[in-house]
Amino acid sequence: MGRKGIVFKGSTLMMLDSNKILKSSCRKKIIKILHRKKRLSIMEIVQGINSTYNEVNRNLIILEREGIILQQFLGRRRIIQLNFENKKTMPLVEIIKTLDSLYKKNKMQ
Repeated sequence: MGRKGIVFKGSTLMMLDSNKILKSSCRKKIIKILHRKKRLSIMEIVQGINSTYNEVNRNLIILEREGIILQQFLGRRRIIQLNFENKKTMPLVEIIKTLDSLYKKNKMQ
């Protein structure tokens, strides 16, 4: 079971489970690259995970609502980083690293 967080969608309050965060391969890739590189612009993320701007932006909105990432604007540039003050961030990073290592182990067998 995942930990629950609160997401505001319009005026409706709904719960978003950490498992749902991990269901998107794009979100997993974003978390992984931000953990490795610390701070990136949205275009660096798009290029780094080989995705589209719209897909990355849609997933950044979800991660920001969950408090997993922080965004800062430097002029017109959006700089994104993981929010390690959120209790959910480090467990998500660890889960993704564990899943990756299990996948690599299974792939080698």
